[in-house]
Amino acid sequence: MWAEWGWPRKNGRLTSLTEQGVLFWSAIYIPVVVAMAAKQNVIAAIEGGPAAILAGVGAVGLSFLLVPILSRIGREPVPDPAEGGPEPSGPAGRRSEPADPPGGGEA
Repeated sequence: MWAEWGWPRKNGRLTSLTEQGVLFWSAIYIPVVVAMAAKQNVIAAIEGGPAAILAGVGAVGLSFLLVPILSRIGREPVPDPAEGGPEPSGPAGRRSEPADPPGGGEA
């Protein structure tokens, strides 16, 4: 940043308060620009009519519906013991048993 090594600092014209202000506005600039762009996108979608709004709502709804389907990819199916299959093993099918108290459980 120019304020850290520029001529105002070398000549003693950059006070601590001014430097803090420059750092604040440099940090806040990008979030403000992003918020302004998002607002313009919403306005454009509303002015675009119901088709743009329906497309946005449909994309979000489809994404929500795909989460459970995509989360199953790569997982092994868990056998159902009611159908005569083996008892499930692993963290999802493991029955919890009481934990031993500290010290081995013997008093």
